[in-house]
Amino acid sequence: MKTTHAQFAITAFLAILTTDVCGQFSMQGEFRPRTEIRTGTKDALALIDDASIVSTSQRTRLNLHYKTKDYTMKIAMQDVRAWGSASTLNNGGNNNFDLHEAWAEVKLKDKLFLKSGRQELVYDDQRILGSVGWAQQARSHDLNLLKYQGKVNFHLGIAYNSGNNIPGSYESMHFLWLQKDFSKIKMSALYLNRDGLLTMGSRMKTKIKGMALNMNFYSQSNGVETGSLFGLDGGHKLNDNFNSAFSYEMQTGDATGKLAFSPVFGTNHKFNGHMDYFNVGNHTNSVGLKDLAVSLRYRMKDLSFKGTFHKFEAYTDMPGLDGDLGSEIDLSIVYTFTKDVTFKLGHSIYMPTESMQSLIGGDINSPNNWSYLMLVIKPTFF
Repeated sequence: MKTTHAQFAITAFLAILTTDVCGQFSMQGEFRPRTEIRTGTKDALALIDDASIVSTSQRTRLNLHYKTKDYTMKIAMQDVRAWGSASTLNNGGNNNFDLHEAWAEVKLKDKLFLKSGRQELVYDDQRILGSVGWAQQARSHDLNLLKYQGKVNFHLGIAYNSGNNIPGSYESMHFLWLQKDFSKIKMSALYLNRDGLLTMGSRMKTKIKGMALNMNFYSQSNGVETGSLFGLDGGHKLNDNFNSAFSYEMQTGDATGKLAFSPVFGTNHKFNGHMDYFNVGNHTNSVGLKDLAVSLRYRMKDLSFKGTFHKFEAYTDMPGLDGDLGSEIDLSIVYTFTKDVTFKLGHSIYMPTESMQSLIGGDINSPNNWSYLMLVIKPTFF
């Protein structure tokens, strides 16, 4: 009898999903295990006798969407774990399960929307506000977001939290984002206040003779000192298979009258090297950064190869040292197996210097490298 009831419930559920009544309901999944091999950590260089650390983490996510003409809702449930962190007889006490997103967006009137709840914030190139998608847990915020979508896009976000004693959280945060497309230039401006740390700036996108050019400039103040970030990047399609790109970024460091710039909620893994020696929970209140990078990408049908070279320098003077913070080579391969299945492989080598050793410790004569293999499956169930 129980089996009959279960079969009936499943059949009824599937029947409802195939009707026009639920035509606006969709469900997607994500299965993403990643194995990493690292010598040297983002907080310290490796020592001569250090053994490589091998670890596997996994993100499993279920995304539910529901949309009507008046409102949209999303619930994203995820389980993030390190393999081996739970017993084979798991009692459910590891707290791996999380509600990554749970929001509703109401259409107040034409072009005006209110989005409320836990949500990802992804703006511009994610330099200041990003979802940190590379991290298995990713980032989301609890806030109210008022959006006007017109010739000028206007977003106002406001968050007041009671859990500011939680690491990585905050008591209050509000931001204003404006964006407008001109004939040949796309411009955006951002004002962000996180617990009194003010960040203001703009981003410009354009094309000159087939080359894409993007420029960022942000200033930052804690009420006493000021800092800034300047970034310029571009890319050019060489032919049907090859693309080249470059970037230069300068972040102020801690010095007299200067504030060490913080990218706040930026997706930092995307910018300053894949080994995450800079601005990924580290390098705060430090000597700042100058990062010059060049890259080359090759695409063919289902495969793409990319190589990037970074040269790092300190922004502020380092007495007795030259300020050279080393260089890094990042290599990656992406293979699209099917529409839903992708394999990603990467290897990075960081070449340290005495200046970097003085900052974070370790031994410059030891190898510092990192490799990963990741499987990504993103099915659309309906």
